[in-house]
Parts: sequence; C-alpha cells; structure tokens
Amino acid sequence: MALTRLAHRFASRSRRIAVRVAAAALLLLPLAPAPPADADVVELRTGERVEGTFKGADDETVRIEVAGRVLTFKPQLVRAIYYGSVPSPAPPALPERGDALKALQAIRSVARDGVGYREYARQVGEAQTVVDRYLEKEEAAAPFKNAIADSFHLYALAGAAWNASASRGNYAAVGSDAALLRCASAQRVIAQSKQKNPFIWRSKGQGEAATTGMVIGTEGITALWECASDKLAEAERRIPAGDRR
Repeated sequence: MALTRLAHRFASRSRRIAVRVAAAALLLLPLAPAPPADADVVELRTGERVEGTFKGADDETVRIEVAGRVLTFKPQLVRAIYYGSVPSPAPPALPERGDALKALQAIRSVARDGVGYREYARQVGEAQTVVDRYLEKEEAAAPFKNAIADSFHLYALAGAAWNASASRGNYAAVGSDAALLRCASAQRVIAQSKQKNPFIWRSKGQGEAATTGMVIGTEGITALWECASDKLAEAERRIPAGDRR
C-alpha cells in the first residue's frame, strides 16, 4: 500500500516536472510574431495554453509546432486541443441581464392593438430604469447588450411617435431618429406613404423629417413594435447560458 502511494506521488511529481520543462522550453524559443488568430491551441491540465500549428497526436505524444520548433507533451498532460482558435469563455452571470429581458418582455406583452397610450407609456417608463441599470453594469456580453439596447430604443421611439401624434408634438425628432433606417417594417410604411400621398413629401430637410415622424406616429407604431420584438427575440437567443432561467 505504501509503495502504491509512493508510486502515485512520483507519477504526479513527474507530470508536474514535465509541464514545467515544456513551459521553460517555450520561454527559450526565439522571439516570433504573435500566432495568427486561427492558430491551433494545446491546453494543458495546468491551464497553460500553447498556440501554434498542431502536428499530430498518438498514444505517446501530442505535438505542436511553435516558432519553427515542435514541442511534445504526454497525452495525460493535455486537457484539450483546439483547431483554429480557443472558444471564448462565457461571460460571468449578471442578474441585471435577466431583469432587463423581463422588462422588455413586459412591454412586448402590452404592445398590441387595444392598448392605451397611458398603459404603454407606464410600461416603457418602468422598463427604462431597469434597462439603464443593466446597460451601466454590462461589460461582457456585447451581442446581448446591443440587442437589449436596440429593442428598448425602438419601443421608446414608438412611445415618442404615439405621443407626438396624440399631442401634435415634435414629429421631426421622431422622423430623424436613425433607428428608423434599421427598421424594415417602418421603411415599408414610409415607402407606402410616399406612393399613396406623394404631395405631403414635397418638403426636404426638417420638413421631410417632420413628415416622416407624422407618418410613423399615425401609421407606423405597430411597425416599430415589430422591429422591437425582433430585437428582443434576438436578445432571448443571445443571453449567456449562465443567465438563462
């Protein structure tokens, strides 16, 4: 029994020495340009990663070429081999991601025919606090963050257009919002208006922006909801695994 424990300790020590020797060999290599983004990677069980060109593996060795020199590792020292690149680690969980998602889902649940402006504006106002708090804290999940920001902006723009239509407010601010250019449904509403009522589109500059805002406020609210919902669906697909509930 004592011999077995001694053998295990010796084997473990040997593995540690082998890893240290391999790491030292890396330090002795001549300086070379950084490996390309699509370099292969051998990840050791110690957590170290060796980037280069994978040369093969068998029962005896795992081989990777670094700066013109082939390094070898025992298979039992290798945790994983990545061909092309190492997968990006998942961003750490952030409770505010789920909160922002739920806030937008609440807007989506009321953004339909029959909802009153007051109820809609209340949902958007409540969501803004939650979404702003999330956007301030997010530092990792860029695709999810962008989808959340775009979705909320479109829902808020729909509210601004609705308010402008109801109170003859600032149509130009609505019509000049760049988000309209990224909303295919809104662009269809505008194109259809230009075909049916070309005479109202004779003004240019701020006049054209005001006309655009008026058309969106009277005919395009549901189009903005559609685009906002599409962005929300994208966020639902892109939420990091650690935040899914």
